[in-house]
Amino acid sequence: MKLWAVGDEFFVGTFRLMGAGGTVVEDPEEARREVERLLEEGDVGVVLVSQTVADSLGDAFSSYIERRDLPLVLAIPDGRTPAKGVEEVMRVLRASLGVTF
Repeated sequence: MKLWAVGDEFFVGTFRLMGAGGTVVEDPEEARREVERLLEEGDVGVVLVSQTVADSLGDAFSSYIERRDLPLVLAIPDGRTPAKGVEEVMRVLRASLGVTF
């Protein structure tokens, strides 16, 4: 399973240095199309979306993170937008995986 990053050039480049794949997006519509494409890929296990991009997607992003199928979609702090906090990540993990921490 692949790890894939979606965000600006710096965000994606950072994850590429760690061996992940990635797609640089310029606007919310491009980001939406890319995340939806990744949801259909059979070999992507986790999609990491920059917090700035996630915020720009609004309710659409909420529907991605609440899915109970792979790939798991998570928003990651990107330096431009503050993190939503550990509680949000834990809520997503519970909703996606059905696991209680």
